[in-house]
Amino acid sequence: MQFKLLVLLLICTEAITQDVVMIAKTHSTPLIKYRDYSDVAVLQFKIPEDIHFASFKFEAEEIEESLFSCKPNDINIYLKSGSPPVIHPDNSELPKDFYNFSRPMEGLKFTSNKSFHFINITSPYSGFYFASAFIAYTDPRLSAITQQGLTAKCLTILNAELWVIKKPRLHIIVPDKQEHVILQPLTYRIYKFYVSDSTDYVILQLDKIKFCTNCTKINFRVQLNRIPNTNESLHSFELTKETYDTKSFQLQLTATMEDSWYYVSFRLESESDGETEFIFTIKYYLTYLTFFNEGSSTNETKNVLLSNETTTSPQNSTLHYKQSVLRNYRSPYLHLNLTYKQYNLVREGSVENFFYSFDLHPNKDGSVPSSVNITNNDMIALKFHVNSVTDIGGTLQFGLAFKPRIKKKGRTRQLEEEPKEHVLIGCIRNGEKDIPTWPNKCVFNENESLAPIILNKTLKNSTIYIPFPDAGNWYITFKLFCGKCEPCKCPEKCKEQLNSCPKKCEMECDSQNLCNNCIKNCENDVLNHKSCPHCNCEGPCLKTSVACNTSVLFSTVSFPCVSGKCGNHGKCVYLISEGLAYSVCICATGYKGWDCSDTSGANSKGIILLELLLLVLSNIVFLPATYVAYKRGYFVEAVVYFSTGFFSSFYHACDAGEDIYNFCIVNLSVLQFSDFFCGLLAIWVTIIAIAHLSHPWPSICHITGAILLSFTTTINKTAIWAFAIPFMTGIAILIISWSCHYKRTKVRFPSKQYRCIIFPLGIITVALGLLTYAFLQTNSNYMYLHSMWHMVIAFSIIILIPNKQSFLPSSVESSE
Repeated sequence: MQFKLLVLLLICTEAITQDVVMIAKTHSTPLIKYRDYSDVAVLQFKIPEDIHFASFKFEAEEIEESLFSCKPNDINIYLKSGSPPVIHPDNSELPKDFYNFSRPMEGLKFTSNKSFHFINITSPYSGFYFASAFIAYTDPRLSAITQQGLTAKCLTILNAELWVIKKPRLHIIVPDKQEHVILQPLTYRIYKFYVSDSTDYVILQLDKIKFCTNCTKINFRVQLNRIPNTNESLHSFELTKETYDTKSFQLQLTATMEDSWYYVSFRLESESDGETEFIFTIKYYLTYLTFFNEGSSTNETKNVLLSNETTTSPQNSTLHYKQSVLRNYRSPYLHLNLTYKQYNLVREGSVENFFYSFDLHPNKDGSVPSSVNITNNDMIALKFHVNSVTDIGGTLQFGLAFKPRIKKKGRTRQLEEEPKEHVLIGCIRNGEKDIPTWPNKCVFNENESLAPIILNKTLKNSTIYIPFPDAGNWYITFKLFCGKCEPCKCPEKCKEQLNSCPKKCEMECDSQNLCNNCIKNCENDVLNHKSCPHCNCEGPCLKTSVACNTSVLFSTVSFPCVSGKCGNHGKCVYLISEGLAYSVCICATGYKGWDCSDTSGANSKGIILLELLLLVLSNIVFLPATYVAYKRGYFVEAVVYFSTGFFSSFYHACDAGEDIYNFCIVNLSVLQFSDFFCGLLAIWVTIIAIAHLSHPWPSICHITGAILLSFTTTINKTAIWAFAIPFMTGIAILIISWSCHYKRTKVRFPSKQYRCIIFPLGIITVALGLLTYAFLQTNSNYMYLHSMWHMVIAFSIIILIPNKQSFLPSSVESSE
């Protein structure tokens, strides 16, 4: 708790001393309850470069559109950079081959009561941020089926603002240019430099450091693609006065990320006024292959110092892009210097959204290589770029496979098995290169994760899926292992020498020849030393003397949804929000999940068949109602009751069954209209029959009611007023008719039995049915209660439809 308060205090201090500026304001479409990703409102924000602090401000409110008051809803928001958040609030399972290689995601939960809520990010990435907002998920099977007009009609609107603080006095530094830095107490000085794809590592050097009298230390931090902060940085050092006054400090950034900005911050800690100064310089280095022709390449590498004017590789730039480049990767965590081949892939697009792929550069004859060759002594890196906004709305599909080994024997060709000791480990990451290590790991810096792809004698090909891939450079790395892993037993002292020796050599070398041989000379010195007998390691294993090689097929493609479809229980749709297009699956029949493969909410076939039979066969009760109406001389009413049962049966036969057992004689919308229309018409003609109008008023009411009901049903068949208008109008006609009969005959009308027993019983039956229909139905009990509704209404018709004796004049009143 104290730590959180300290962070908030620091943020408030920054806000007081610097301007907080609102740079974006937006609001969502009306939020709805989460059922699948199509119910999510996606908001889009863009954060400029060099932003020190960003605050996303959210407010949700309820807008009333009916006489009923609105209750606040629970709102969920997820925010991340690079691409829309991959979420599943319904706890559905992602497919087993799905991997969420996305940047960290922020979450926020609150209610729509017009209060403000914030997501604060210190040192945010520049570029697009995406917020997914929705009303909190609840199990749809427990949700009530409400009737329009009986409940509140509300719109939940989300308002959002983006406020930022930009760090002042940001300086760009270039290689080999000396920057004279003067630090004031308790102030920041921030620099940034760009690392192109022709740079492997960078040396940062501070010379002639002069501390002021009461100055204690310099906080020195480095961060990738964003400004460093006190809680998170790539490198962080405290340069104390006792250690570095009048001296120098050097930092080597190994395995720098291509096409990236690095930020360096300095902050002086001092007890009083005074200035500290030093000379700040940076140097770029590239490790490259002497010959670019793969057929004649060796593992001999050179370290080239890149000047400010050097913008591309020392070799021919065309060859640099068309063929592989041999580069060097240093990992202090793994204690290795790894040489690897990197291929820059070519993007092949399509006119359709999210259909694109990446391939190797074509050969001179125009053919595209389909495989890459690899040995156990090197690693392969494939680099490709996912464009912001336009490429992030689908699913990236990446696969690796051993290329079939075909051996020619005379005129015949034989297919050979891949050697059983071959194991290929593949990794993929956005913005960074993972190192595949034995037996199943991917390593970046000090972070280990399970490798998404492992090929061996039993699994010769494998494919993974990455939904909503982040924009930027992606790196696929894979390495071949053969033979058993002998554990590396190198002493820690020797490991430290393997790490520190090349750095020290490259910082102190004064000739190109010496710099070129730093890695080689250091490895020879350490590995040949008698105290380091088991240090020729590659990650956790000793380097094997066994040599092996293979050819690897790869596939990197993007599709909407999952391979362009959503299985057998969903459909793939495109959605657009604030100019961002993305694809999602809309699942049917209770299935859920990213590809509609999660069956936890789906009904069994037995339950589906039971639902169909209940909803269809419950309409058989309208046959007795039809017969009773016919026997009592109500022929028009009999036709209406029969039609009601007929169309209700075929409507539910088409609508229920979840596309497994359903049967449609015509379009569903036609059957739905007929069902609702006949149901309302049945209510109308029953009331007119009870009213006992004299000729020709029944015919006039029948045809007028049919016309008006068809009109209202076409406008909105589910609105409460569509039921209320014929019911209230019919009741008014009934009361007027009975009153006129009584006034004319002075006899209570209708008969006592009908008036005191049959009519109240029928009204109670109808009321129970209406209460069940309007307030008790949920998605889980729908098939039971709606079937009961059919039977209750049919029984109420049998009860209420009067016989001729009910309206005969009698002298009962006088006898009473």
